[in-house]
Amino acid sequence: MLHPHRRLLFALFFFPLFISCEKLIEDKKKDLLMEIITNGTWYIHQYREVDTDITEEFSGYQFQFFENGVVTGEKEAAATDGVWEGDVENISIHANFPSAAPPLSKLSGIWKIKDSGRDFVKAEMTVSTGKNLLHLLKNK
Repeated sequence: MLHPHRRLLFALFFFPLFISCEKLIEDKKKDLLMEIITNGTWYIHQYREVDTDITEEFSGYQFQFFENGVVTGEKEAAATDGVWEGDVENISIHANFPSAAPPLSKLSGIWKIKDSGRDFVKAEMTVSTGKNLLHLLKNK
């Protein structure tokens, strides 16, 4: 059994290491999320507005996410910029296309990520009438 003074020294020495390790893990998660999202372009494979499939409205759009928090939606050489922010802790992405008309304005809000990988994201956003569902795929 450790002497009380040694327990205190042990705690003072290892507690900061534990906190530092947690911070390192959190930073690595953020770095990986940033790499996956910003490396390549994305398209909307499916968008359901509560019970209505409106995927066709997004046909032809390509999305590029940048590390500085900008996201560009482009269709036929016309580009619209918005902003995005990933939240690793809450497993969500906040997107905002403040000057965009539909359909891009329909992407604005907080999207809770339900499933994801290096080349897909499935997310949902709660709205007053239910949930909107978004399925993004990375272009190959």
